[in-house]
Amino acid sequence: MTKRLLAPALLFASTIAVTTILPAEVTVAKEKENPLHDVPAHQKKAVQWLVDRGAPTWTKTQFGVNEPVTRKDAAALIASGLNLSLKNNPPHEFIDVDSRDDKYVRALKASGYMHGITDTRFGSDRLMTRGELALIISRMYDIEGDPNRVTFTDVGTNTRYSKAVAALQQYNITNGISRTQFGTNTTMKRGDLAVFLYRLDRMFKPRQAPKLTGVTLVSDKEFHLHFDQLIERISEREMKINGYRMNERRSSYTESTLSGNRHFRTSVKGKTVIVKAEDEYVFKTGFDREFDIRIEEYAFPSLSTEMWNDELRVENIDLVLREDVSKTTLRATDLAAPILLHGEAEFDDSFVDVTFSEPIELVGRFSTIADSFTIWNSSNNGRATSVERVEDTHDQLTLDFGDPIATNELNMNRIRMQYNAQSDGYIRDLAGNRATNNILIGIEKVRRR
Repeated sequence: MTKRLLAPALLFASTIAVTTILPAEVTVAKEKENPLHDVPAHQKKAVQWLVDRGAPTWTKTQFGVNEPVTRKDAAALIASGLNLSLKNNPPHEFIDVDSRDDKYVRALKASGYMHGITDTRFGSDRLMTRGELALIISRMYDIEGDPNRVTFTDVGTNTRYSKAVAALQQYNITNGISRTQFGTNTTMKRGDLAVFLYRLDRMFKPRQAPKLTGVTLVSDKEFHLHFDQLIERISEREMKINGYRMNERRSSYTESTLSGNRHFRTSVKGKTVIVKAEDEYVFKTGFDREFDIRIEEYAFPSLSTEMWNDELRVENIDLVLREDVSKTTLRATDLAAPILLHGEAEFDDSFVDVTFSEPIELVGRFSTIADSFTIWNSSNNGRATSVERVEDTHDQLTLDFGDPIATNELNMNRIRMQYNAQSDGYIRDLAGNRATNNILIGIEKVRRR
């Protein structure tokens, strides 16, 4: 800036003018810096922190510290305090949420921290008590206290709010509305909720997204996913399973997708998510080979969406289960036995090629293994006399039944083949699971020569 020299008289006048204007300028600057005039000193840091995170104010000049908290207010303040993503959250079916509050309600519902009072109503204008918000907050941060150490006389030691209020008192999040009262049934004020959220943010972090630590294939219709922390629940709609089936010529695969609610169900037990297929056989038999599990970002409703940004994808689970798990931190276990999938033969031939749901090993006497297979129809009722591997495959066997298995093509569809495992000769998969007894109805007609 270019300096300008002033005459003495003008210099004196200028100095006075400056000292007269300066206080007003400072006041204006402070108003711009903190335009909220209703915030007391003990709540200023908390309110400013919340506003900086995008929390809506009551008016342009007031935060509304003494205004009662409604359910829509709670959604907005909590979503802001947790820095939840307000974009791309699934829609809700609440008819009482206006456009101003919609993004906050979506975020809270997607995170699992708040739900509606009915399937179609969020209860936007319903007032919330300090006890209700204590319960929500304690679940958000997964904290509990000892009810026997609570000094507030309006809480009790065995109420739905006991552990939640105990946690807030013992972690110095609240001093109550008096020395003896927490104000359990008193309506929460916006300023007090801001202080709660601010103090919790300084002390705790909301629960992080779980990490997959292991996979167990329990059977052909059930597998378990093991995580590093307790899982409250998982949304079936956010899980998909892509399976691959080999075509008849065994030269390529076709892909099919299973969706939660329609094709499989999930349940939670501690740190384990249990997935059960609706069909009898799916995960090995139905897909012939491997399948992928895709868990989308909103699968864990109890977590905020920003903590689960990426899809969890367990690719080729059947291959993962056969890998050397000592080389990876993922614990993989295969408990599913191989299953007889289908058979192929010419109707006037005695040989049948049978295919299992996965690569197999033959253990013990081959003659005993052959004797484990029986076949019956109008043309042939008997046991296999020999068994041998099919070249260049790991999941097929050729069985010889001595006589032609059928006298015409129609009888091929009526053939029943049964496998009954025996102790001194049996079939197992590469994980050591023995093939179970099962029946195959119908032999596919092929022309091999």
